[in-house]
Amino acid sequence: MKAEASAPPSGGKSAMLMDINERVLSKEGVRDDGVSRLNKIWSIIDNCSGGSAQDDAKFWKNSLDTLKGDLQSREILVGILGETGLGKSSLLNALLGVQLVPTNQSEACTAAVCIYGWSTETDEQKRFSAKITFKSWECVAEELNVLKAEIKNRFEDMDDESFGEEEDNAFFQQLVGPTKQWSNLDLDEIRQKSADEIIENSDTVFRDIFRNGEKRLSSNTRICYSSSANKFQQMLKPYVDSSKPTKKSPSRYWPLVHEVEIFVKSEILRNGIKLVDLPGSHDAMEVRGQMAQRFAARLDKRVVVTPAARAADNKAAAELILTKEETLDLVIDGMLNCDALCVAITKIDDIETSNAEEEFPAEDVSKVCKALRQLQEGNDDDEEDLGSPSSLPLKRPHNESDRTRPFKRQKMEETELCDIKEMNEDSLLSHLKYLCIKARNVDLIQKVSQCLLKTTARKGKFNQSTNRPLSTVFPVSSKAFQALMRENRTRDSEGFPTLESTGIPGLREWLRQVSLPYREEWADSDMNRIQVLLDAADGWVQDANATLPVLKKSEIPRVKHFISKITIKLQKASILSQPHAINNKVRIRIQQNLTGMKPLRDSNLKTGNIGLKSKKGRAETAMAFNSIKKAVKNFKFKNCRAGSSSSTASRYNYLHWATYKANVRRQGNQFTRRARKGQPRSSTFWMGDIGHGFWLGHESKWKHEFAHRLPLLRRKIRPTALLAFEACSKELHDSQKVPMVYRDLVRANAYKLHNLFEEYIGKVRDRFQQLMDEFRECKMSVLKKLTSRMHLCFENAINEHGKGIMEKQARVLEGYVASEGEKMINSVRNEVEDAMAKKIGQFSSDVGNFWGLRKADTGYGALIKNELLRLSLRLQGKQSKQTRGRAISEECKLRLSAIINDWRKTWKDISARLPLEVTVEPMESQDEDDGEQKVKMEEEPETCRLHEMVGMVKTEPEA
Repeated sequence: MKAEASAPPSGGKSAMLMDINERVLSKEGVRDDGVSRLNKIWSIIDNCSGGSAQDDAKFWKNSLDTLKGDLQSREILVGILGETGLGKSSLLNALLGVQLVPTNQSEACTAAVCIYGWSTETDEQKRFSAKITFKSWECVAEELNVLKAEIKNRFEDMDDESFGEEEDNAFFQQLVGPTKQWSNLDLDEIRQKSADEIIENSDTVFRDIFRNGEKRLSSNTRICYSSSANKFQQMLKPYVDSSKPTKKSPSRYWPLVHEVEIFVKSEILRNGIKLVDLPGSHDAMEVRGQMAQRFAARLDKRVVVTPAARAADNKAAAELILTKEETLDLVIDGMLNCDALCVAITKIDDIETSNAEEEFPAEDVSKVCKALRQLQEGNDDDEEDLGSPSSLPLKRPHNESDRTRPFKRQKMEETELCDIKEMNEDSLLSHLKYLCIKARNVDLIQKVSQCLLKTTARKGKFNQSTNRPLSTVFPVSSKAFQALMRENRTRDSEGFPTLESTGIPGLREWLRQVSLPYREEWADSDMNRIQVLLDAADGWVQDANATLPVLKKSEIPRVKHFISKITIKLQKASILSQPHAINNKVRIRIQQNLTGMKPLRDSNLKTGNIGLKSKKGRAETAMAFNSIKKAVKNFKFKNCRAGSSSSTASRYNYLHWATYKANVRRQGNQFTRRARKGQPRSSTFWMGDIGHGFWLGHESKWKHEFAHRLPLLRRKIRPTALLAFEACSKELHDSQKVPMVYRDLVRANAYKLHNLFEEYIGKVRDRFQQLMDEFRECKMSVLKKLTSRMHLCFENAINEHGKGIMEKQARVLEGYVASEGEKMINSVRNEVEDAMAKKIGQFSSDVGNFWGLRKADTGYGALIKNELLRLSLRLQGKQSKQTRGRAISEECKLRLSAIINDWRKTWKDISARLPLEVTVEPMESQDEDDGEQKVKMEEEPETCRLHEMVGMVKTEPEA
């Protein structure tokens, strides 16, 4: 974390890099130069006599290849979210700058998860490429069983409620049509055959995608590429496009596709951003909506898409941007902020200007309207009976309301001022549209921001801790941007004088800005790894130039003993409080702080008998229990959610009994009710409401840990380990137990040890970030666990029949929750805590193995020990083991030294301009005296790998 301070006057090589944009670009430039130099070093070593024969040269090359692979594999997943038909695909095309994503005005096009990333291909024939990953046989079979069950449910629904033969046929075509296309079966055959028989019946699919039934648990992949965007789009259609088949593209395989990774040289993707096009969350095909919900948990950033027409409608603003469930999920993960959430208001070009003066009564709008009227009146005098080309009002309203005042305060930028007297009618109309769009954009941004505040204002919990906006809002026009990029002014670009006015450049800039912290952390990590590799290459040169003083024979055993002693201290001191124990201090301190977490109640995850008699968690259980009871009671009403009140419900708000029964039949999973008798299509997800109720009771604890405490712990990893490393360095430099000549040599090479230390810290922090992602997976498992526990309840409810069936089924559900609800909540909570404790144990084990001093180990403790031994060998008049008898030529040594020193000088100049780091306090120790007893490390005899055993003791007996 960098300190925020005022930058010195800009200009000159010594200007401080206070701006994160300049800082990241500088670091990435040095990083890229470093990788290039490492490639040159390997080329020299590989071609130099004795160079590639170094024993550690192969390990060095593998490390370089890993570094280069990591540069290409990093990602910031940015999801483009929203319902079907809101302009997501058009927005993606505009952001990418190329027409790749299929668009359709009437139906969903994107049916598979599509991930757009940067292409590293240099072959022009592979300008556009894609990796299509198909679902495994077992996965498709499971989905077919779900489809068959849904078909069965729908036929039973028809017995309860008739929709008409024509509507039924259309619905089943929509439901089963995609499967019919790839399986070559009709509806009756799909109902009768098993899932395996359906797959085997599809000749092409069975042969090509499922490899004749081999490797049922593995996924098959397919690569396609083209130099033409149009041809590439046609190649992808069978795998991503769910619109109706055409003669050119009759096959549709998208139901069999897991995900599609598309690679293109789009500037927005160059530095790790990956745009994710998800199927609409409220798509007509429920499987696509569920797919979007599952993938959304992996996203780092979100762009929520909503059209201008809806954003301007106050009546639709209740859950316009995010549902309450989505909002709560973002809040407890600490992701409801303007750095992680963006709202793109699409289709802003769809605006009517005939009543411009009434809707946008600003002075500049009035001037244009007046000029238009004068021009039209002149035309009426010159041409008889031609009529007015515009229906603009001739009079402005005399009264002024509070709503109109903000528009009167608006002033045009100087660059937008123009002489309207010299404009013709078309230019005036275009300028009027621009002014109206600009005025409405101000109003839309305000309404969307207020909408988010209303959605998050429940009990006033979400907005008390910060004054920052909850999201960034960008009104955009994809059509206008693409028209302007083609430099072809058409009706699509009317009202948009510049690219910036379309909003797309602003959205691109937001994506770039939110990526900068990721890129800086990656660059810092890469720099440490580059320095370690350069140090290793420099060591080969130094070993070849060994002209240092020689240790006395009596001094050699003392040095060896000292090295062995100091490296053991670095790993594990005799007591935890001893300052040298880098590995134990990092591993145990993190483990103590993690097991001290209280993610779901006022009770931590520690092992031992501390929590055996604990009854904590009753408040959270009670709150969740009450929310779930309300949710189940509200199942009988339309549009009710967990935690909402049904006191205002009337008989007109009750669900139809057949709809209630259909939800019970599906055991509370997502159900979409078809439009009927003028009523729109609606969706219900009872188990989602129950899961929401669970988190209403546990949100504050989880939010505190994941939005505040865990990110802070991650920042404290380095200062915690740095204390131990500095104590070790001081002893290496000052100890009187070893000769002065060795201490001087260690001091001269201290930067190499420091680089190894920094790389170790980077490894630990990466593993900590992975642990946080694993914790979120534990959170996602709550819904599945609740669904499993509600299964028997729904089974009992579906057996109810006869008059008053809805009341009977409701009594079963409400009765089960009333009697078993608290037990269900406690057991799910305990399982989540247990899973988290096990993941903490695995994390601590992995951190212990990162250090590794055992035989055949490449941990950082072993690397530091080897470096200290190498330095001692130089003072013994010997070459190190790696270079003995394998001398590098003088020419190679000179070339290597020049490459290494040039890069070090460049990095030294940049690092001198970096701002000072903010001081972060190290982690506090918890129960430090008995910390060793809380961690049990087991070693595998064959591999010498450490495994830490951390178990979770259930702290509240189940009722």
